Amino acid sequence: MVKKIYLLGGGNQEVYGELDKKILEEADNKNVFVINLTTNDKEKLERKKTELKEYFIGLGAEKVDFVSDFVSIENIRNKMNESGLLFIAGGNTEILLESLEKKKLIPLIKSFDGIIEGNSAGAYICCKKYLGSNLGFGLNLVDISCRAHYGSTDEKFGSDPEETLVEFSKGKEIYAMTEGSALIVEGENLSVIGDVYLFKNGDKRRFE
Repeated sequence: MVKKIYLLGGGNQEVYGELDKKILEEADNKNVFVINLTTNDKEKLERKKTELKEYFIGLGAEKVDFVSDFVSIENIRNKMNESGLLFIAGGNTEILLESLEKKKLIPLIKSFDGIIEGNSAGAYICCKKYLGSNLGFGLNLVDISCRAHYGSTDEKFGSDPEETLVEFSKGKEIYAMTEGSALIVEGENLSVIGDVYLFKNGDKRRFE
């Protein structure tokens, strides 16, 4: 069973550096396994791998492995089992979910017993439902609905006027995370870093 899940609202390493260092210190060991399957652009994938490896090593990671480097499901399972932190990178959520299904990685993620950290698309797939550029369904590692990049004016993340979130929240709850924020799930407990808003039954309040 997963130890703890960090859902990040979106943002770069500069924004999350201190939090990522703290998460790495909480992990059972300093090995990081990165699921980096959110793009089909090989050049972009390689650039991101180099960037993330340097980043985590700089934070104190002893080893950083990437799922895209392995073909065998057994190799992936072994590397994940050796890691204290499973980091699910952001990018295209639909490509990520399709890749996880195709590579049969979903059971491995669900059985991971360390810390899981998902940024943006990585956060979406951890949840039961998410409201990105459209409504989608994640892996239900946590039984909540979320919205990353809340308040962002960048069109690539989809528009989210208050009316959309208010309407979606009728009869349910959705946690809207601003960039630089995080929702922390540990068992039945939820805590927050930064600005996260809870939309519930058509109402909005700051979640604390």
